[in-house]
Amino acid sequence: MPSKPCPATISARDVLDLLRCRHSEDVFVDECKDGPTHGRRHLRLDAWAMRRSWVNACISGYEIKVARSDFVRDDKWRGYLPLVNEFYFVAPRGVVDKDELAPEAGLLEVSKNCRRLTCRKKAMYTDAPDAEMAMRYILMSRVKIFPPNFYSANTLEDWQLWLASRKRSKEIGYEVRCRLSEDAKQVVLDAVRAAGKAVQDCKRWEKIQKWLERNGFDVDGTEGWQLDRARDNMKKLIPDHVRNKMAWLRDCLDTALLAIDAAEAAGEDEEPDNAT
Repeated sequence: MPSKPCPATISARDVLDLLRCRHSEDVFVDECKDGPTHGRRHLRLDAWAMRRSWVNACISGYEIKVARSDFVRDDKWRGYLPLVNEFYFVAPRGVVDKDELAPEAGLLEVSKNCRRLTCRKKAMYTDAPDAEMAMRYILMSRVKIFPPNFYSANTLEDWQLWLASRKRSKEIGYEVRCRLSEDAKQVVLDAVRAAGKAVQDCKRWEKIQKWLERNGFDVDGTEGWQLDRARDNMKKLIPDHVRNKMAWLRDCLDTALLAIDAAEAAGEDEEPDNAT
């Protein structure tokens, strides 16, 4: 049985980072499943690693336990055995005792400062008859395959083109941002001007309304014919000789405008002859 309790400062993520360092030169996958997620029940290893070797390839599976209760309740770990050649529990000191493990399972113990893994019990090597299931999952769900020319021979030239493209993208983004900012400012200015004009129109209408009310007109209740009569009455306030003088001035202005238009038309007709 374990002799000391697990340190509370060690988390499953800390242990996973140690395993990742342990297999820094190997193929390492965390949260590795044994097949597709949908349509069937699946198992999930905390970590899966394969040694990079064509001759002595070895697949290791890891189940992390940072709490004693989690280890005691675990009844699914035997399902991992067909997926890997070696299966290990990984736990801080005091969570799992090597003497209580089955022969197939090994034990990696995490140091108190969470900087080192120590093998307390070597796992039994098996043939891993279902290893292909995990490999299929990794290839189809966790691996990104790049086209053959992704890393070309002209590495420097490719990087220069990429940097130039990125720089241009930033410039375009800056230009678009500035343009949008200017357009937004213009929209705001137009809205402010329109609001100011609306306020002025309201004030002008209020003045007209007050003048009409002072002269006995009810703007809200007055009929159109009443307003027409009021307009005719206001015209009578202007003397006839003044209205006649204004009409004479209007006729004079119309005559002058016609004469100006005729003179301009005559000048345009003479220009081709002068050019000849």
